[in-house]
Amino acid sequence: MHYNSTIQYESSTIPGVTFTLWRLSFGKRLELLRRVHGLAAKQEFFTASQTVESQYGAAILEQEVQQVYLQCCLVQVEGMLIDGEPASTEILIQRGPESLVEEITSAIHRQMGLTAEEQKN
Repeated sequence: MHYNSTIQYESSTIPGVTFTLWRLSFGKRLELLRRVHGLAAKQEFFTASQTVESQYGAAILEQEVQQVYLQCCLVQVEGMLIDGEPASTEILIQRGPESLVEEITSAIHRQMGLTAEEQKN
């Protein structure tokens, strides 16, 4: 048996772009859950509040969770240059198209088996 520890996807939002993710093995899933646990708890607290300040806090934490997902699971992006540079994880986070970031994090959520409602939480 041959097991690939990565999965490659063709972007549906940007033609010609592919991205590769680590498969969520036991160890990768544990690492990811550990890294987002504290952020998710804070996000839930902010989301429960109705103040504008809390809503901004929740939005910031949501973006931070997406950043952790990308840093933990994204292996590479091919077929895209951002400002003339290969689209590394950090460049994608800082300057890349948000539609691609959302597509990649959605693919990670699917690997985790999260429903759309669970992704919001």
